Amino acid sequence: MLDRIGRVVVRRHLAVVVVALVVAAVAGVFGGGVQSKLSHGGFDDPSAESTAATAALVRDFAVGETQPDPRRRVGPTGGLRRGR
Repeated sequence: MLDRIGRVVVRRHLAVVVVALVVAAVAGVFGGGVQSKLSHGGFDDPSAESTAATAALVRDFAVGETQPDPRRRVGPTGGLRRGR
């Protein structure tokens, strides 16, 4: 079956490109205004382990909502110190 599809695509390559461009243009017209209607976050599952881990990092280490700073490391006394 895939070999038949491949043969048709090779034989009708210009038509395939034209159809792809038309589909992309139609998708752009219908989907152009969607970005303003989407939110920028808030997709955290409250029961997920990663959400609990992020909350613990924010609460205990004040790292904010971003990833922990990889340049920070634990010093010999157990406290955090700034990396070089």
